[in-house]
Amino acid sequence: HADGSTQAAGEIFGYYVITQQYYRRYKLPIMHTETNIRMPACKEWLLKQWANVHRLKHDGIPIVGFTWYSLLHQVDWDSALRNDAGNINELGLYDLNRNIMPVGEAYKNLISNWKDILAEESYGLIFQNW
Repeated sequence: HADGSTQAAGEIFGYYVITQQYYRRYKLPIMHTETNIRMPACKEWLLKQWANVHRLKHDGIPIVGFTWYSLLHQVDWDSALRNDAGNINELGLYDLNRNIMPVGEAYKNLISNWKDILAEESYGLIFQNW
């Protein structure tokens, strides 16, 4: 916006559609990184993004990772750090006092519920004898 504020565009085509097109064109593995959205919609956004990645994986597209950004809430990220205003952007898995947020609990549950399946289906490098 002209005043420097930002606003999420929402979904235009959706992660699944864009990523599927990307994979068909470049034939490279996918890592879904730095996804987030402000509270209170963040938990639902996380689960929606996970569902998109799971569907891509089910369709045979190699997925090598999935991350949330950021670990902690951000300060002044809404102005790309141009302004030292102390605005807390509630995007983290944890708040600035290191208390886990609902999205952090959801991310923790995803890891717990999927860890055995993901270990069996890993496309990552396995280092022996380290």
